[in-house]
Amino acid sequence: MSVFDGLPQAMFDVIPELKTFAPTREPRSTCSHCANACAPEDLPKKPYRFHPDIRCCTYHPALPNWAVGRAIRGGGLAEQKIRERIAHHRTGVKVYGLSAYKEWSPRKRFPDEMAFGRREELLCPYYVGGEQACGIYLYRDASCRTFHCKTDDGPRGQEYWLNLRSVIRAGGLLMAHRCVEELTAPEEDAPVEAMIDWYLRCAERIEHMTEEDRESIRDNEEMRSLVEEVVKSQTALKPPLPERLGASIKHVDFTPDFIELTGEELFDTIRAPTSIFQFIGRLDGNKPWKEVLAFANTLIGDAEPISEAFVENLYRWGILRAISGPESLAVSRRARIRNPDGSVQPVTLEQLLSEEE
Repeated sequence: MSVFDGLPQAMFDVIPELKTFAPTREPRSTCSHCANACAPEDLPKKPYRFHPDIRCCTYHPALPNWAVGRAIRGGGLAEQKIRERIAHHRTGVKVYGLSAYKEWSPRKRFPDEMAFGRREELLCPYYVGGEQACGIYLYRDASCRTFHCKTDDGPRGQEYWLNLRSVIRAGGLLMAHRCVEELTAPEEDAPVEAMIDWYLRCAERIEHMTEEDRESIRDNEEMRSLVEEVVKSQTALKPPLPERLGASIKHVDFTPDFIELTGEELFDTIRAPTSIFQFIGRLDGNKPWKEVLAFANTLIGDAEPISEAFVENLYRWGILRAISGPESLAVSRRARIRNPDGSVQPVTLEQLLSEEE
């Protein structure tokens, strides 16, 4: 599904550029079958992987008032989960929308561990399990719409999605402000049904926005700046492959049949043959990567040759990066190995190469 599914027409009216932005989905980042999940018993050894029954749903969305109203008006499970959230904890129930209550904070509850995607106690209040997992999917907030553990364009893709997140969030907040300015809002300690009525009125209000409403948001200086950032990051998504490459590896996890490489994006683990170090370990900042690849493929015996397409993917996914010479190579030749028992040790690519040989 597209990141824009379920957004009201008003959002496209105030941010017409949304219709031109692409990508709108990430095929490697799947919700129904989590691409970053691992078996629960392997979680201690894989600190950046998710529990298969929890996934990335350990986040409390911040829903603008009009989105809350649309979810209630949609009925069914969405209305049920919204009403449960409002009744469960009045902290975070505001005229501007619904947000997390203070007691939910993962940093306060689990300050010494990586809890995201792993702790059941942090599950979203709208979580329902199953393939879709989300009870308010069509009404989810900007963060839920644009979070992807894996992107086809690695760090550049993440920058694009972060910028798009900022645009959608800003548009939603500006519309929420419009509601508060023009409608008679209840006190924030008003009864539950009074707050429900307020959110429904906000949903109705944004469906009848005037041209003056739309222009006031489109002409907002911050909004224009955020849209420009999305355009810039969209343009930068697929740069040409540079002639010289170096590694940008943070973690190396060994299995009997393959290795898993983690670069700048800690949730985006890439599976590769162990023979990859014959190539990566010889990227010295001087030789073009194609020359290094041709030589490496002569050394790997009966193993399948490393293709140029795979090297291109490693670059796009942030495992390899552009370098300008040996002097910029040093930092890229350090990584950490995660042993089968979960312990971690620092290593250089030269050490990995010597072990492979």
